[in-house]
Amino acid sequence: MSCSPAVSFPGWHIMGRVGGSMVRSRWAWVMVACGFAWGCGQSDDPGVSVGECPGYEPPSIGSDAPLCRSDTDCSGSQQTCLMPRACQPVGVDAGAPTFECAKDEECAGGVCIAGNSCSGQYSYCQPACTADSCPVDSTCGTDGHCKPNRCEDGYACPENTRCDASTGGHGCKRMACTEDAQCDCGPCLDGLCEGAFGRCIGPAA
Repeated sequence: MSCSPAVSFPGWHIMGRVGGSMVRSRWAWVMVACGFAWGCGQSDDPGVSVGECPGYEPPSIGSDAPLCRSDTDCSGSQQTCLMPRACQPVGVDAGAPTFECAKDEECAGGVCIAGNSCSGQYSYCQPACTADSCPVDSTCGTDGHCKPNRCEDGYACPENTRCDASTGGHGCKRMACTEDAQCDCGPCLDGLCEGAFGRCIGPAA
């Protein structure tokens, strides 16, 4: 995010009306430093009052675009508010999705991996997992598929999520909210706690 010019408020003059020169100088520096920190971590866009969650990586599309809560915050050629975790309309998963299989039996001793991408559903064959071939925070199951470690069994849910036995994957359900203060970090968008604000982008190519 860029620093907002608004943070360069005249702290010297504000304090000059209530104290002597030494107090005035010391407080001016404190106020400018606090204002600088606020401006670099926030945006001057309407309704943007909190920063991003630590470690959040903005989408490659619109990474430098204005922040937003909804489409109403966007204007001109950037009329759409791309929400965090949303599929990016261009430049991701280019081309039609691949369909190689519908079940493990079609994979000649391997397993069928299926999922969803921005381009749609996909599936492909790969060798069955082994004890040390699965990604971090997952375990090889007896069926040859890597299984996400569950939060009920010790997996630590990330910020803005809570362990919920009815939720798939690791079992971490995103927190519902009505205001930013109810989230661990980041803003409340469309009733859910998110890691960052949306970004105003143009229409899909």
